[in-house]
Amino acid sequence: IHLFLGLYTRHGSSQVVVESYLDQPFETARQQARDKGLKVVITDSTFVIGMPPNMVIEQDPKPGSKVKKRRTIYLWVTGGQAPDVLLPNLAGKDDFDTYQRELDRRGIELSIKERQFDSKLEENTILGFYYQGQPVSLEQIRAGFKVPKGSQMQAVISRRSDGMVAIPDLVCQTFE
Repeated sequence: IHLFLGLYTRHGSSQVVVESYLDQPFETARQQARDKGLKVVITDSTFVIGMPPNMVIEQDPKPGSKVKKRRTIYLWVTGGQAPDVLLPNLAGKDDFDTYQRELDRRGIELSIKERQFDSKLEENTILGFYYQGQPVSLEQIRAGFKVPKGSQMQAVISRRSDGMVAIPDLVCQTFE
């Protein structure tokens, strides 16, 4: 039985060292694998911010592994289209820093476009947004506003002081 099993599995036959295909275009990885007598299969794809589509981001077996010829190498590649992300409602999260952290976890970049004076609201309360230069109201956010992952947005936030103080007219007045 052991002899038959060894013949069937080609135990000890020619070994090939698996190269690293990471950070390469899929077609380049496929050609390099074919040149060594290996096959490649894409097992999954995922969108990665800042990376072009069809780049290898993970592989199995790992680089440096020894495998037999005609072995299949499984690759994970970057996808081409960013998935849409539903912006979270502002209820309880209308503070800029809190909302910025929430969007960061979802792959959206948020920066401050402008600050507007409002003596009634807490400092850094979000008053509105801009996406691709267009205003986005808080009502649109509540209704379910989506942007592609990796997008950049800007916020309009409140400030409590505007740096200006009204000074009464003191011309020709006594100190008292």
